[in-house]
Amino acid sequence: MKIFVDVTFADESNLRQEFDQEEVLVGTAADAHLTLKRATELGDYALLLVPRSNGCWISAARDARVRPLVGGREVDNDLIPYGATMDLGSVTLKIGMASSPKRRQRRIWFGACVAVAAAGLWLMRTKPEGLAAADVAAPNILPGSDAKCPDPLHSAELAVEAIEAADSRALRYAYDPAQGVLAVKDFGIAEACAKLANLPEATAAAKDNRQSMAARLQADYKVAGLALERARRARDLRRIVDAARVLMPYVAHHPGEYRDWLMALERRAVAKLEVPAKRKD
Repeated sequence: MKIFVDVTFADESNLRQEFDQEEVLVGTAADAHLTLKRATELGDYALLLVPRSNGCWISAARDARVRPLVGGREVDNDLIPYGATMDLGSVTLKIGMASSPKRRQRRIWFGACVAVAAAGLWLMRTKPEGLAAADVAAPNILPGSDAKCPDPLHSAELAVEAIEAADSRALRYAYDPAQGVLAVKDFGIAEACAKLANLPEATAAAKDNRQSMAARLQADYKVAGLALERARRARDLRRIVDAARVLMPYVAHHPGEYRDWLMALERRAVAKLEVPAKRKD
């Protein structure tokens, strides 16, 4: 889906950029899709935009310095209508739908994007400064949407228990990202059990909470991964350690090659930091 983003800076100068992709990352980093270096208060990655047919999904980075406001109200993990004005620090954003290209053109563009993404992934796997190279892709941390109610005979009671557990985990997500993964799982169980118990309102609420938590989790996970890759390309050992430690809780419940690589990367970076610099005679 093709969208445009109109940006108005504090000095009232304007910028418009168009995007034809599933996600648009906004921040000051050079590898953000919409780079706003003049808005220094935003930080490297501030906001993720996910275009949808009925509006744009907004998700602020977990450690964002400023929060997005629409009509003076903070919005996060929420859908805003196209054409709405959003304040983000010193800049104002307006997101709209651009004219759709022909189906043939979309297919060609998609194919090109896949090729570029594959090339980018290959480049990101290069090995900087003797550190472990990523030879495996980052795992999908989101539980599937096909959760089952573990005890159909007590589905109503389990729906209540699961929603309470999910709410509790969602609150703890701010301090422990691993809780977010478990919250999505519990919301899915609550949705399945409520549906089985014929509780339509509870089913809809659990589904909305699951989708909202999943979108927030996926956005933060993506930003954390980008921060790590950026640190590796810069060959900044301290930033590599910090970024790896931020990313680790997201994959804590996903044992495998990627988690092993991430642990090895952190260990090697720490070891290099602890080696005393050679004295010059």
